[in-house]
Amino acid sequence: MATNPKIGLTFNVGKITVINTVQDVARALYELRDDHIKFSKNFVEITSSIQSFEELSVLPNIKGLMDVSHVGIQAPPHRTIDYFS
Repeated sequence: MATNPKIGLTFNVGKITVINTVQDVARALYELRDDHIKFSKNFVEITSSIQSFEELSVLPNIKGLMDVSHVGIQAPPHRTIDYFS
């Protein structure tokens, strides 16, 4: 797995720490996938989803979307700068 060499420098951690952290996060997201990622199971669900998105956005043939917004995290008082985005 390739990692950006600047990540380790930015957070003052070694390459192995960066690799392990990226793998841990990827593994956690994979384990949570069934709770948060939903796919249409049949033609009726796909058609309904496309129709709903078109009514909301006026964009045709959109089946779904991903929310990639930031999630607020309460930073511990002694390491606040590490939680800034």
